[in-house]
Amino acid sequence: MTPAAAAELRRAGGMTREQAARVEVRALVRQSPKLVAQERLILSSIRTHDQEAAVERQAVGLAVAARREGHAEGRYSDPTAIAAEHMERWHRGRVKALQTKLGRIAQQRGLLARLIDGLDDDEHTVSDYRAVGKSWAQIGLLMHYSYRHTQRIYRRAVDHMAVAYLAEIDDRRARANKAAAAAASTSADAG
Repeated sequence: MTPAAAAELRRAGGMTREQAARVEVRALVRQSPKLVAQERLILSSIRTHDQEAAVERQAVGLAVAARREGHAEGRYSDPTAIAAEHMERWHRGRVKALQTKLGRIAQQRGLLARLIDGLDDDEHTVSDYRAVGKSWAQIGLLMHYSYRHTQRIYRRAVDHMAVAYLAEIDDRRARANKAAAAAASTSADAG
């Protein structure tokens, strides 16, 4: 079940807050290998866009230098220079969007790392193996347990991570409410 489906069930009254948190934690662990792959792809794209933007900057600089010799005010109307400038701006915008996406991925991976760090040794190990995409049989083999026992350990780990996840959500909400109350009081004092 996806986190969106869990949220919909929760709104409909078919799922408790704790059950929804378990679904979200399981989805986060399941997404972890994909997040790593996405992060690598985004970093590669950022490097490519940076290189292409540098080429565009160089093209703009050359065109502007060539045109400035003929124009007193330093303006240029060379279509190549204008197109290169637009491409550079597009590359910079794309890099900014990719960096925003990379920030969100880093937040999710950081959250997962914080949740896993709060577990005991066996739970931590099973969750780490699960987060890198290992199957239950592989985890059982590595830990010298049956696959069913590793699933029990993982269920216990998800329960503990769900509690920590809810505590983090409550903490974030409390900080946001405190910041909103402080902003409201400063605007009331100013008014």
